Amino acid sequence: VPGGDGRVHVLNATYLVAEQRAEELAALVRALGERTGTRIELTGPWVPYSFVGEV
Repeated sequence: VPGGDGRVHVLNATYLVAEQRAEELAALVRALGERTGTRIELTGPWVPYSFVGEV
């Protein structure tokens, strides 16, 4: 799906990561981007949420 700036989005994903491992994930994402020449955007942390309605 093309973005507004002409880039093609390949993957849009959300992961729940333990706070103490957040920097490890960021380092892996940076390494993957460098190795592949791909622009990878990593954002967060975001507040956890749920799609479960009120019970």
